[in-house]
Amino acid sequence: MDFNMEKVEDITIIRLKIGKLLYDNLDPLHHGLYDLIDKGVVRLVLNLSSVSYIDSFTVGFLMDIYRRLANQKGRMALAGVQPRVKNILALTRVDEVIPIYETEEEATESFAGKG
Repeated sequence: MDFNMEKVEDITIIRLKIGKLLYDNLDPLHHGLYDLIDKGVVRLVLNLSSVSYIDSFTVGFLMDIYRRLANQKGRMALAGVQPRVKNILALTRVDEVIPIYETEEEATESFAGKG
């Protein structure tokens, strides 16, 4: 899976570069994010601007990442979510748990002043 990572102060930004985020292609991201959390990352932004579709496994994966971060007193946010993906997140009520922002900048700013 093609993605890149950037650290902005204590916020880790993951920019996905894939059209569909599915069970079949999620493994590298899955292991990469779990490893980052195990190494102490507690503020995470996932930029999904290139992702046009997610499946139910991905929904569960996002909630698992959220839970792992919450257990470490961390937070995550999603940025650049396309309408189709946003609809899936709304139908599954993920958008009521994980904050979604239009831009990466808004997502990173949302961490200001929060532990």
